[in-house]
Amino acid sequence: MGLATPAMFAIEMNRPLAFVYSSVVHVAAPVASVIFSPQLLGEIAQLLEDRSNLDRLIARIEELADEDDRRRREAARARRGRRPGGLLGWLREARTPPERRS
Repeated sequence: MGLATPAMFAIEMNRPLAFVYSSVVHVAAPVASVIFSPQLLGEIAQLLEDRSNLDRLIARIEELADEDDRRRREAARARRGRRPGGLLGWLREARTPPERRS
């Protein structure tokens, strides 16, 4: 899953303080707008204000992690298809005398 699990854990751990964080974003927006766009800061503050948004964010992270896992499994299957038996099959074939190989 990569960093999806630690990200979901961090979101869940900070859930009780999400509203406080949104207030901090609103207060720091004039200074932070030098680095970040005011629209982005407003969107982050709105995201943190409502706890249901955090649930949606966690669900989206899980969806993306599942898609990534699925792609990795398919790529691994495709690689195995090119080499029957994987590494062990290759080792068995290397140990088999040439006259016994099919």
